[in-house]
Amino acid sequence: MTDNQISYASVTSGSTSKCCKLLGDMIKNELRLFKDQIVSISIHDSRVKHGDLEAVVFYREKSIVANSEPTESIRYNIVERDEDTVWGDILNESLMNVNGRFQ
Repeated sequence: MTDNQISYASVTSGSTSKCCKLLGDMIKNELRLFKDQIVSISIHDSRVKHGDLEAVVFYREKSIVANSEPTESIRYNIVERDEDTVWGDILNESLMNVNGRFQ
C-alpha cells in the first residue's frame, strides 16, 4: 500500500483556450509535475450560472515512475459544442481526431 496522496489544483477563466493555457502553465511552471503524476484533467462550467470555466488537474503528490519525464508541454484539442449536443457525437469526433494523429 502506498501513501502517495492525490491532490488537485484549478484555474478559472471566461475563455476555454485561456483556461487551458493557464492550467498548462500551472502544471509546468508552478506545480512542476512529472508526466506520471497527472491523473486527470477536466474543464467544466463554474457553479455560477453563465459564469467562468474551471479547469482542474488531479495529480499524485509524488512520482511513482523512476524515469518519469517533466511535463514540458501539454497538447490539447478544444471541443466546444452546444449544451444539447449528444455526447456520443462528441466522443466519436474526439476518437476520429485522436486516431488521425497516429496514422
